[in-house]
Amino acid sequence: MPHSKYHIDYLNSVFQALPQGNLPMTLSEYDGFVTGILVCPVDVAPSEWLPHVWGATQDAHFPDQHTAEVTIDAVLAHFDVVAADMARLAQIQPVFEALGTGKPCVWEPWIDGFMRATALRPVAWQAFFEQADEAVQSIMAFLQALHDIYTGKSRLSCSEIDAIDSSACEIIPSCIMRIARCSRPDRSQAQAANAPNKPGNLVC
Repeated sequence: MPHSKYHIDYLNSVFQALPQGNLPMTLSEYDGFVTGILVCPVDVAPSEWLPHVWGATQDAHFPDQHTAEVTIDAVLAHFDVVAADMARLAQIQPVFEALGTGKPCVWEPWIDGFMRATALRPVAWQAFFEQADEAVQSIMAFLQALHDIYTGKSRLSCSEIDAIDSSACEIIPSCIMRIARCSRPDRSQAQAANAPNKPGNLVC
């Protein structure tokens, strides 16, 4: 089921409470980041990836021990929620930023977080890409194309970017699960009983 409003609102307040001058991740960036950590072909320990969440200095500058414990517990709990969705439902439910009721979601921060996670293990991801089938390689190229759009490096035309932008939020979840079933079958083998027959539900 979708993440509860309470869960999202609470997490958002946790991230907004971090010192913003240090440029910490937003909730959407973090959700993409932990998803990238979970589908990485090799394990990445929390002690390595957690500091990246806090921002440029990789130091959260917590004012006291209680705040540190509450914040870290909330951040790690969301990691567990994403992992559980992947394992039990064989799907992910990205936390995209919203522009408002009835308006398109904003996928760019989520993709940036995901790609920042892949950057922690470039050698493992390159090896995975070289061994993957053509479908998975195409999906990974698509995710890179999304990140290029976000960073202003895309060579696509404005009309091509507009077409991608309008459908990215719907396409990303199945793309990620298609990768996950190949990169981390130990974390993504379950199938929801009513899972639709989408490309993302195909076996590797």
